Amino acid sequence: MTSSVTYPLSTRAYNLNTDTSFMVPFSYQHSSQVAVEIDGLPFLDYKLDSSTPIVWVNADYLKDKKELTIYRFTGVTAPAPSNPALSQFTAGHPVKANDLNDNFALVLQSIQEKLDDLQNQINNLK
Repeated sequence: MTSSVTYPLSTRAYNLNTDTSFMVPFSYQHSSQVAVEIDGLPFLDYKLDSSTPIVWVNADYLKDKKELTIYRFTGVTAPAPSNPALSQFTAGHPVKANDLNDNFALVLQSIQEKLDDLQNQINNLK
């Protein structure tokens, strides 16, 4: 499963002053895991539709740009509570299956991202 997608922008026609939609083809646990870049630079002025996996970007930002990349970034290095996506377990308290499942899903997503990064590096060496 991929954790990113790149859309070429030069092949699309845009209506200025309107929002343009881009599909998010990967799963994510929390909206903070979804990030957008335009021409390799971080882009923060986008809207993530909470009901469907779609990112909306105003077409004015896309003019004269080459590509838009949507990727998942799962930061699992910071322990809870500084990372609200991770559940924290305390001795003597019950462990909930849902919390375990959420933590394992985050770890799996992070591994997928690292594998994608590694594959991209290998492809760039060819």
